[in-house]
Amino acid sequence: MAGEKEAERCLVVPRKELFGHDDQYAFTGFKRKEAWDVDLEEVLGRHSFYAPRKTSNKEDDVEYQEDLKQIIPGVVFLYQDKIFTYTRLSGSGEARLVGRNDLMIAGHINPADQGNPANQKRTYEETFWKALHREFNEEVDFADSYSLVHVGYVNCDVTPVDKVHFGLFYIIDGRSPDISVRETDALQGSLKSCEEIERLDPPLREWQKYLYDEFLKGYLKK
Repeated sequence: MAGEKEAERCLVVPRKELFGHDDQYAFTGFKRKEAWDVDLEEVLGRHSFYAPRKTSNKEDDVEYQEDLKQIIPGVVFLYQDKIFTYTRLSGSGEARLVGRNDLMIAGHINPADQGNPANQKRTYEETFWKALHREFNEEVDFADSYSLVHVGYVNCDVTPVDKVHFGLFYIIDGRSPDISVRETDALQGSLKSCEEIERLDPPLREWQKYLYDEFLKGYLKK
């Protein structure tokens, strides 16, 4: 239709190619990178593609296609024994996320993240780094230099939203506590101790809870 906004396109892979035809590589929760016996770079190189989301027709929208997994890299910022935690406010434009307490800054992979195919194409690992730097710098102010460390993966097939997403989990061990949200009308954020996170209301949910319970809490208390 003339004048209709073009749908966003994001990186997806068929579930059966990611987890195996019998779901033999599927899991629920957090899994360390070295403990998951799948070569993600190879799987994505052979089977991934870009597909539309947030379309006017649900049949064409990957948010409603459970045979596909959207690849979502996300990063958690740590400083000493604290974790950067944020909440989306009513003006954020993400209605289903408003009021939630989250740890992971994450986003979809779009074609621009992978570079121009006419030039040297990025590997998927390089693409994830590119997307994470973009997402991190869009959401927060942090003036110091930082590095991303890929720790593992997160997956859950309970809710309709969970069923169509697959998370890649990275951390930043910050050298400074001077981090803040950019859009103060849409987000609130601060560094919190484990004790403060465990008292959050509402509590962490789905991916965020898995990451905290199965990795972050132990990592910070080492």
